[in-house]
Amino acid sequence: MMMGFMKRKGLYIVIGFLLIFNILLGVYNFFSLKRRDIRTFIREPDVAPSVMMDKQTFYNSLSPDFTKKAVDGRDIHLSTLKGNLIILRFSRFYLEELPYLLYLEHLANRFKNNGVSLIFINSLGKHYAESISKYIHLESPVIEDDGMLSSSFQASPYETIIIGRDFRIKFKYRIADNRTIYNQVIRFAFDEKSPPLLNDNELASSIRKLKFKDVRERKVLNIEDIIKKEKETILNLFISSCMSCPEGRRIRLLKEIEGKASSKVKILILFGKGNGLEMIKDWAERMELGSSISVGVIERGLREEEYLRLFHFGIDPRIIILDRKGEIIYSEKEGDERTMSPEFILRKL
Repeated sequence: MMMGFMKRKGLYIVIGFLLIFNILLGVYNFFSLKRRDIRTFIREPDVAPSVMMDKQTFYNSLSPDFTKKAVDGRDIHLSTLKGNLIILRFSRFYLEELPYLLYLEHLANRFKNNGVSLIFINSLGKHYAESISKYIHLESPVIEDDGMLSSSFQASPYETIIIGRDFRIKFKYRIADNRTIYNQVIRFAFDEKSPPLLNDNELASSIRKLKFKDVRERKVLNIEDIIKKEKETILNLFISSCMSCPEGRRIRLLKEIEGKASSKVKILILFGKGNGLEMIKDWAERMELGSSISVGVIERGLREEEYLRLFHFGIDPRIIILDRKGEIIYSEKEGDERTMSPEFILRKL
């Protein structure tokens, strides 16, 4: 009995000693790591001096410079774009992000002649080739990042940086919706004066020329032929298949209109060039769109500048209603979304 008690007592002593040792070791490691963290924090980043960030303040500091080769072979030297408004998008090119990338591409192309440039920086190369080749077609340069650019711009994936014409950092945001980015581009590229949009007559003329590839029928259709079929046409223009909240509300709206007035109207949902047919087809199936709602990707029919002016980049998606002669009955303006309802649309017919 006494022997068993002594054994347990010895075991308790050993366990207690081990606990105290572990506590002391933990305290030592904590302070040791803290010192290392401080040293790491104050250590100069392991990047070339030409791409080191200005230490004073991030916003309005001079942008780091870099020279890189894009995946398509183009040589990109950032400082040669000084005088332009430069958009840098750090991305991993996952499928759910691709519509946003396409929006940025459309935006940059729309204002290309106004000195707006876009560069994609790929933070995770293995997803780029497969995602882009199947679902989306980008024209802007894509640069593979080995970690140096992320460090020098203090950027993580999914962040958008805008560099002003003076080559200083103006804007950086991780999760920015389309309208926020659009407003920032207008702010820094046009001194907050938005460039003119198409008026309704110009808009109707451009729409009548449009051709699109139907994702279900896999054939090219003309808008003008659809308009001639003695029905008003409700056209919903997407710059890209955005995955944000307005899309879900807009699709529910169009479904309700179809249920209430399918005999009176033809509903078209058209996406901008660059969207892959497979992505839009998958999207239409997920949205459970009825067969009487046509879904397609704009193919041709307009010159590039006409095509880009067709979209209102502050509103994505945008509803336009045409009568049987192809004239505009209603075109959505910024702010209309607050009052948008089936009753609102049906009153316009």
